[in-house]
Amino acid sequence: HYVIEDLKSTNGVLVDGRQVQKVVLKSGNRITLGDTVLLFRQHEPEIGVPNKVAFLDKTDLFNWLDHESKKLLADYLVVRFFPRETVVVRQHALVESMYFLYEGSIRVVEINDEGAERKIDEIKAGEVFGERALLAGEAGRYSMIANTDLHVLELRRDRLNDLLQKKPELNQAFYRMVLQKLSSVQAETDLGNQRR
Repeated sequence: HYVIEDLKSTNGVLVDGRQVQKVVLKSGNRITLGDTVLLFRQHEPEIGVPNKVAFLDKTDLFNWLDHESKKLLADYLVVRFFPRETVVVRQHALVESMYFLYEGSIRVVEINDEGAERKIDEIKAGEVFGERALLAGEAGRYSMIANTDLHVLELRRDRLNDLLQKKPELNQAFYRMVLQKLSSVQAETDLGNQRR
C-alpha cells in the first residue's frame, strides 16, 4: 500500500480536504500540495457484474430483489481495496457511501481522546455497513478499521440517489435493510440488559 506523509511542509498536505500528517492512500483520494491537486489512482481488483450479483444473492437484505434490479445495483457498486489497518470510515466523519464487505474483516471501534480503541463490533464478509448514516445524512458514530486487506463494494451517495430515481421500488429495499439492522441492534441491547 501507499502512504503519504507531511515532512513539516509550509502549506501542509491535504487528503480529501483534510490536513494529514501521515495516512494510507486509497484509490480516488485527492491530494492537495500547495496549489496543486493530485488524484491518487491504484489498480482495483476486478469483480465483474456477475460476481457482484452472486454476492447480492447471498445477502439477506437484497436476495429478494428481481435479477434486473440486482444487476442495476451491481452496476453502481465500485470495487475498492483497503490495505490492512486502513481506516475505512472515520469516527464522526460524514458518511458519503455505504459498503458491502466482499472479502476480509473490519473492526468497529470507538476511539477516545488519547487515541485508544474500544472494540464495539466486527464486520465479516457478506455484511453491509455505513447505510444508516448515509441514508440519514449524518456522521458515523464509530471508526471502521480493516483487520485484513479488504475488498469492498462501495455505493456512493450520488450513485444511490441516481439508482433510486431509476428504480423507485428499491427504496423499499433500503428502508427494509435499515429497519432490519435497527431491530437487530435493539434485540442485542435488550438481550444484554436481560443478562445483567
